[in-house]
Formats: sequence, C-alpha cells, structure tokens
Amino acid sequence: MVAHAYVDASPLLYGEPDLAPRQSCPARQVYPVADVPACPPGRLPIDLIGGAADLLAAILGDPDPRWSEGLISTAGGLASLATCSSVMLAERYGLDVMSAERIAAAFALGRRVIMEPRRDRPQVRSPKDAAALVMSLMEALTQEHLRVLLLDNKNRLLANTLVYQGTVNSCLVREAELLRDAVRYNAPSILLAHNHPSGSHDASPEDLQLTRSAIDAAKLLGIVVLDHLIIGAGSYLSLRSQGLQDGPWS
Repeated sequence: MVAHAYVDASPLLYGEPDLAPRQSCPARQVYPVADVPACPPGRLPIDLIGGAADLLAAILGDPDPRWSEGLISTAGGLASLATCSSVMLAERYGLDVMSAERIAAAFALGRRVIMEPRRDRPQVRSPKDAAALVMSLMEALTQEHLRVLLLDNKNRLLANTLVYQGTVNSCLVREAELLRDAVRYNAPSILLAHNHPSGSHDASPEDLQLTRSAIDAAKLLGIVVLDHLIIGAGSYLSLRSQGLQDGPWS
C-alpha cells in the first residue's frame, strides 16, 4: 500500500497566503484505487449520499474527508478548485502529483460529460414512461426511498436523484430537499417517485399531503411538479390520475 504524505505549501514560497492549505488539515494517507474497500452491504454508495468533501476524498482514496473539506474551503469552493490544472493544484496546495492528477482528471471528466451531446436521454411523456425509469430501482427495496426525476423543457431526463431514505411523509421530508437538485440543474419540471416496502401502491394521507406541499413549494420557484408515483411490487399508482397535478404533459 502506497502512502503519499501531505506537503504544506509555504505562503512565503508562493506569496499567496490565502491559498495555503489550512493548518488544521490532518495528515492524509492516499491509497491506490484498487486498495479502496468496496461499499459494505446495506450501505448506500458514497456517490448517492456523499457531500463534496466525501466525493473528493473518495477520488483520492482517502477514508477521512476532513482533509478534502479543508482543501475545498481553502480554494474558495469547488468551482475555484475546478479551474486548476494538476500543476496548479500541486503548486498552490502542496498536493503530490498523483493526487493532483486525480482531482484534475475528475473535474475534466465532469466537463466532458456536460459538453457531450445528450441525444439519447429518455423523454417522459406519461406516468408509464416515468415508471419505466424507477420501477427496477425501487420495487424490491425494504425501506422507503424518495426519488426526484429532473426534466428539461421537453420533458427529457436530466437526472434521477435519490433525495430521501426512511419514512417518507410530509413531516420528515422538507420541500427544500425535494427541490434542491431541481434548482441546481435549472430543471423547469420534476416528477416524484417513492416506494412502499409493503408492496402496496395505495396512497396514504401522508403521500397526498407530501404531494400537495411539493406542488405549492415548487410553484414559488417556477417549477412544475408533473406527477408523484407510488411504487409497489410490480405495480405503481400515478397521483396525477387521482387529480393531484401541476401543469400538462408537454
């Protein structure tokens, strides 16, 4: 196992004291990707639940995200970090070559994904189309999951995000959680979907209240909630068909 020591960039050397890593950042051990353990059974993968520091730590093979959190803070945020080449990362923040190249490569890959034409994105024109995107993910789960499908102005899928795991009701799920990714992706419309581990797709009073709350909150941001699907065992219910909807299918 290869250990790469954290090297402090001297403000005196680079003349940029605001860019020097925080002194409180802990020493960091970097492991080759092949040595990073797989996600334990029953635990959601880091890419579904992790914050920016967790994701950066995963890229570096670092089990402790505190160093990555310090790096992001020192750089002034992810956007600033993303503008740095691997050489700049090494010079400004004292990263070893392997770590600097991993970070730069991750940002470069993200930029290429954004620039890549998205002609094959599925279009959601009905509850059946939406159900096809989530049924295989949700119908066999033993815990309730709430997902949000983010759609563009032609109802093509921008992202399929997991926003909550546990007991889905209007008391526990905040509207801000439901709409956070829609705002980030600038999605004009969304579709909610959550499963019932019991296998029943019948709507509960809490399901109906959550849908109404989401529609009201989304309207304030100019976002349309097209539908809310309840996923059962091999079946689903569209709350749009029950009269809960906000705007027509385009």
